[in-house]
Amino acid sequence: VLKDGNYTPEHKLLTNYWFRHIAEFFWPLYAGIILTEAITGLPMSKVSLMQFPLSLSMAVIGYFVFIKKIKNNNSTNSLFLSSVWSMLKSVWAILAAILLYGIFKVDLSISVLIAIVLLILVTHPSKEAIKISFKKSLSPHLILLIFGVLSFQMIIEISKAVEFIPALATTYNLPEIIIVFLVTFTIGILTGMVSAYVGLGYAILAGFLYQPELNSGLIMIAYLSGFAGVMLSPSHLCLILTNEYFGSDLMKVFRKLIPAITLLMIAGLILYFTPWPGLFIR
Repeated sequence: VLKDGNYTPEHKLLTNYWFRHIAEFFWPLYAGIILTEAITGLPMSKVSLMQFPLSLSMAVIGYFVFIKKIKNNNSTNSLFLSSVWSMLKSVWAILAAILLYGIFKVDLSISVLIAIVLLILVTHPSKEAIKISFKKSLSPHLILLIFGVLSFQMIIEISKAVEFIPALATTYNLPEIIIVFLVTFTIGILTGMVSAYVGLGYAILAGFLYQPELNSGLIMIAYLSGFAGVMLSPSHLCLILTNEYFGSDLMKVFRKLIPAITLLMIAGLILYFTPWPGLFIR
């Protein structure tokens, strides 16, 4: 879409980088979503549905901040619409599983099985493709990651460290949402890893997020804040590689990326103060 010389390397990077991360708020195959359920107990379907408006907000912000600046011509529009259509064709089976589980209360394993069968019937993949997919789905790395995170969570709970952060907030009269933002954003920007701010941050913030009661609104804010930190992290591998590919100036990138992330945070705060997150309390 951006082949001519009218677009700076920074604009190309930002457009690519922004839209590549839109699905991280709801895609159930992302480690962040899987770990959120494993740690907080909030079902994946509810996490995905609750956070889906954040992906929509990100798409709208990306359109007005980045896409609008692309010269409007038939070729560009055609390629953009084609990309959107391709994305929808790729995610329909996953969305079907989420809807079956979240809305129609079908058991998660059965919902996923139905979605897989439908996907195979519609796309007719080869036996080799199916074999490779199943092999990749049994990721030892993800299993070890979940085991490590849950072990860390258990240590935090046994040591009573889980009570320290809420007590600190009470002592200094700090709003819960500020503490949640600071912890997850800081971990996100320092590590550049989703698994770090979910795995470490959520355990540290257990007293706010899921103990003694589940707080779906703060879980959403924790995820969004950590995501914002990761997107702005100089150590984020995705940003490093994309910057290297386009040969862009990172300082110029951050000057345009920070306002976009700020708009996304504002959208998340507006959503937080609506009844929406409360609909997903188990």
